Amino acid sequence: MSPPSISRKIFAGILVFLGLVAVVVWINHLAGNRSLQAWKAQMAARGERFSIDEIAPPTLSIVDTNLFRFNTAANQLRSLSIEPGNFKPLEIAGPGEATALWMKEVPDRVPDGTNTWAMVALQLAAARESLEEIHEVLQTPAAASGVNYRSLGTSGNYAAKRSTARWLALATMFELHERRFPSALTSLRSLIRLTRLHGDDLSLINQMIRVAIADLALDATWAALQAPGWTDEELAELQHEWERPKWLEEFPLTWEMERARTLTWFAYSRSNGIASVRPQFTFPPAQTRSAADVVREYVFDPVWRLAWSASDELNYLKEMQPTLDATRTAVQHKSWVRLSAELNPPRVRSSSILDKYNGLRFQMSRMVWGNFVRAHEVVMRTETYRSLTVAAISLKRYQLRHGKFPPNLDALSPEFFAAVPVDYMDGRPLRYRQESDGLLHLYSVGLDGVDGGGNPQLAAAWRRYSGLWDGRDAVWPRLASLEVETPVLAPEVLPLVEFEDAPLFDVIRVLARQADLQVQIDPKVLKQSFPAVSLHLENVTAQNVLEAVLANNNLILVNHARTNLVGITWK
Repeated sequence: MSPPSISRKIFAGILVFLGLVAVVVWINHLAGNRSLQAWKAQMAARGERFSIDEIAPPTLSIVDTNLFRFNTAANQLRSLSIEPGNFKPLEIAGPGEATALWMKEVPDRVPDGTNTWAMVALQLAAARESLEEIHEVLQTPAAASGVNYRSLGTSGNYAAKRSTARWLALATMFELHERRFPSALTSLRSLIRLTRLHGDDLSLINQMIRVAIADLALDATWAALQAPGWTDEELAELQHEWERPKWLEEFPLTWEMERARTLTWFAYSRSNGIASVRPQFTFPPAQTRSAADVVREYVFDPVWRLAWSASDELNYLKEMQPTLDATRTAVQHKSWVRLSAELNPPRVRSSSILDKYNGLRFQMSRMVWGNFVRAHEVVMRTETYRSLTVAAISLKRYQLRHGKFPPNLDALSPEFFAAVPVDYMDGRPLRYRQESDGLLHLYSVGLDGVDGGGNPQLAAAWRRYSGLWDGRDAVWPRLASLEVETPVLAPEVLPLVEFEDAPLFDVIRVLARQADLQVQIDPKVLKQSFPAVSLHLENVTAQNVLEAVLANNNLILVNHARTNLVGITWK
């Protein structure tokens, strides 16, 4: 057969192949669009809304006329030299215990300790006009900012809100330190109201920023409640401010808007290619492109746009629907345990779903899918913290009126609230009892939903306690003493510590016993193998040797205040 005949056959074969590819692409295009439209029509009949216009309120009715004033004042605060984020209103001292910033003589957490209360006073004096402007703006927090939901970029001056919250928290702590309670209440009230600013803006980032500000405001409220001298009227005002936010109730509409806005990204990608939107959801692109990047952009991207974009969009919608359904039902049952189970429904995850073919088909839906479970957890935790705060304020008001704490939370109704605040971990009322020392013990069952009797201790000693959600139960912290602890006896100095080719875990147990330490080792550490230990040291303490042995194996000792319990985990 002559070379021209072979060339014609190869060319014809290529044409046939390309024709088959075109047919497959077109079939996928038609089938994908048909399935997408049918599913959306079915869900629309159930009341689902997929467009921004259906969900967003009319723009003209929500313009925040004070937004410019707020942003101007916030930017002036950010120009000051002090960093308010270095000052934490509530500092965890140990499981179930915390200290209040305003009670400390030196407020700065920075190692050099250069920011004294005198420095704070100078900075707050310079910030006085800006803070007064913010107080005025937040007298009536605007419901919405007039955000453009159709913009593909991020909108909203969230950094200004976060920075302003820190300044208001610092101002609250300073006024408490100076024993100026009316001024402290003014700053704290503005901080709480900042959590409601633009509460009707339906972007997920806005709602999460508001929740983050709320956590700071709740910490500041805890610290403020440790101060004596509050009147029942002042506490009633604080309670009223904290009873107004409803983050969980706002969440379903936020997810509807999040879905509608994501569909605009699908439409944009369908017209302009996935490469045009990838930087919005992933890390910045590399400076140089590989051959695989070029093939993806000029071969698979066009195929995705023609054949798979509708199927990809349908995949996203089907994945998103259980999240939205679970969020809506959570508004009624108010239980993180139930919500977390419903956010993770069993789905078929086999090789047929996760193969390379579907990896190409579902590029967008996988790229835009975020950590939605974490977002819900944060909201439920903050709602629970708010419930604890409302209950604690009510308990303090009861104590002011009756000279003692009530026997149970039901005794506070209806004088202080209509019903006992909900524990958003399990949907039941918060738990409370009065201890033998006369102090209150108020708690949530925590993330696992298991009532441990109000136990704030860590379930695992190798973990660090950094907040109330790290304990077995989430306990409203007691005020820890700021007094210097009684010095403990110096540990025994051993004249000789010697090991020769000893297993690491045997060495740990021997040294821990010698140092009178109760050790718990991270199971992940126990699964690893380590080289044998050989050492010869003189005039050392058992704990110093233990810490050195651990450091040589990339391990650390986790200490727990006022106990001999220690954990061992990876550095």
